[in-house]
Amino acid sequence: MNFKMAAPTQSLRPSKQVAFKINGHQTDISCTDFQNRLFLVITQLQKIGTLIHLSKDVVMEQGPTHVYTTKVLLGKDEEHLNLLARRLAERIPINKPILLSLALKDTSIITLKAIEQLIVDNQMWEVR
Repeated sequence: MNFKMAAPTQSLRPSKQVAFKINGHQTDISCTDFQNRLFLVITQLQKIGTLIHLSKDVVMEQGPTHVYTTKVLLGKDEEHLNLLARRLAERIPINKPILLSLALKDTSIITLKAIEQLIVDNQMWEVR
């Protein structure tokens, strides 16, 4: 049998990675831009963690107001992770949904604020 390989298409998605130590924990942040959503991975365990879907809606009651919805798709539904997810959705200036993976050893408020600030300072959503 003869097999013919198809010419490779552009399979690599635009992405951006950074790594920092936060409160003594190696913290890796990776963002990949897909056509229909942004995939943001934040890990201190070197693996995928709780998956949270974030979406932004506009409510027109007394003028336009943004409302952010979080939905845990896989993993434990924890209030502090939903809070971080919602705060990230508020700070990331994109209109498409975000799929967020969180695998954290340290979920203290100091760590969560540091992660949020690193994502904003490094403009992780700017992956092109």
